[in-house]
Amino acid sequence: MDLSTQEGRRKCVDYIESNQNKGRKAEVYKQSEVYNDRIKQFVISNLREQFSEGTVKEMPIISHVNVCKRIVNQQASIYSEEPERDWTDISEDQKEIAWKIYHEMRANKKLSVANRYYKNHKQCLLWMIPDDGKLTLRVLKPYQWDAIPNEINPERADAYIISAYDNHDELLQAAQEPITGTGFKSNADTSTENYKQSLAFKKDQELSRKTYLVWTPEINFVMNGLGEIKGETLENPLRAFGEMPFIEISDEKEFEYWVRQANAASEFTISINSRMSEVAQVVKMQGFSQAIIKGPREMLMENYQIGPNFILRLPVEKEQGVETSFEYANPGSDIAGAISFLETQLSGFLTAEGIDPKTVSLNGESQQFSSGLERLLSLIDKFAATRNDFDIFQHAETKLWELIKMWSVVLASADNIKPELKLGAINMDSEVNVNFHQPEMVMSAGDKLDMAQRKIDLGISSAIREIELMENVSREDAEAKYKQYQIDQGLDFGDSGQDQTEQERSQSEL
Repeated sequence: MDLSTQEGRRKCVDYIESNQNKGRKAEVYKQSEVYNDRIKQFVISNLREQFSEGTVKEMPIISHVNVCKRIVNQQASIYSEEPERDWTDISEDQKEIAWKIYHEMRANKKLSVANRYYKNHKQCLLWMIPDDGKLTLRVLKPYQWDAIPNEINPERADAYIISAYDNHDELLQAAQEPITGTGFKSNADTSTENYKQSLAFKKDQELSRKTYLVWTPEINFVMNGLGEIKGETLENPLRAFGEMPFIEISDEKEFEYWVRQANAASEFTISINSRMSEVAQVVKMQGFSQAIIKGPREMLMENYQIGPNFILRLPVEKEQGVETSFEYANPGSDIAGAISFLETQLSGFLTAEGIDPKTVSLNGESQQFSSGLERLLSLIDKFAATRNDFDIFQHAETKLWELIKMWSVVLASADNIKPELKLGAINMDSEVNVNFHQPEMVMSAGDKLDMAQRKIDLGISSAIREIELMENVSREDAEAKYKQYQIDQGLDFGDSGQDQTEQERSQSEL
């Protein structure tokens, strides 16, 4: 696709605005909305597929159980603790400046966001450009950019197009489009040339108002939906390096640019909230009863008033076989069974995702650990679940440092960059080593006491030695504390205590 001509740019816009591409963006947009707790609209849409519009309007809508966010946040744990970075082949002063650059661009925060986007969408894009006297890092979701795939290797992009996409705006625009009273265009209307020209004119008007930011390895520019360049065509600042200021983070591709994987977490979140809404409707209906009167048709009145201050007259003539009855009918339903079914669904889904079912619970139970070792094993499980992600973000960190070096060369003489953020003459062969946070065993106070008692029972430690270690005091202070503890407990420390202290000192010396 030749972006140097208006015809080529217009073809690019046609691809961006195609139904297939918009369908991809709409799906990613839905995943993003679900993660951000805007679930209600999708729950209502799901219920409308099964019930009438009137029934859905009467139903209590449950949309606050966000399983998707809980799963994504648990899986995106790489930057839960700040990683340690060290650089090779640069001076100590440059290391200090490099740290400031990362701090100013809020690299850890942005990479943490990228980790969440990656787990939610399987793909995201980092965009690094200078702004406000420093390098800035932005994280884009897959519906916020388009790419022109390479002809030989379609998994790689030859150009990136940043384009805003707001599903609500498009829905609003469609709702305001004038239509006939029946809601349908007649064949005669749609076949006229005037109608076709009118549609083409409206489409061109809409496209002329849209803006696309285009980056290629050689140039970057802004164009509208008609392929017309707005403003100047600028040279790509990183052209000398043959790079664009983007870092792609994605899962494995299948010989195409976009990762084609459904988001089971967002779909399940919509489904479980829809089923909970159905159960809530059943619970709501349980609070109502339907009054029923049985009897001969000619004996029944048309209107009745029922209440504690009214008397209801029911004719009964058994001799003539005339008998009426009044009763209430209550809907019968197994609410406990419905809730149990929801819990089974939730547990099965979390298990399939490799997550402890107690992570999200409908019965109020929370994940608890009986010891520090059990907590450590749980952390190791999470660590193993994200081990494959570490390689991806290790590559992203390497690419991030490469872009920082390139921008440092380009902006070395620029006046719009803060002097304290300039690396100066940088060694382009320098590398960054990143150590991500590893699980550590966190022992509770009870765990520490149990461990100390076991060491004393095995004869490999003493009470005074454990006091010395646990309270971080000297040997003499530990002996004094031990003696005071004995006195506080009403024990006769006396000579035996002194002998024990001397014995423990001898063991310590040995």
